[in-house]
Amino acid sequence: MHYFIERFQHVTIIEFGFKGWKRDSWAQEKQYVDKLVKQGKIEFLNLNLSLFNLI
Repeated sequence: MHYFIERFQHVTIIEFGFKGWKRDSWAQEKQYVDKLVKQGKIEFLNLNLSLFNLI
């Protein structure tokens, strides 16, 4: 994630669930992502705005 944030102006995350490998520190990763969202460096894709809802 850090790589893309440094190289691109805007990063959008799609379907990131903060779960998976049991030994990973998902709580810390969520805190990091929340911090980046608050700083305006990344955002989550809002699926409510998909084309399927516009038809």
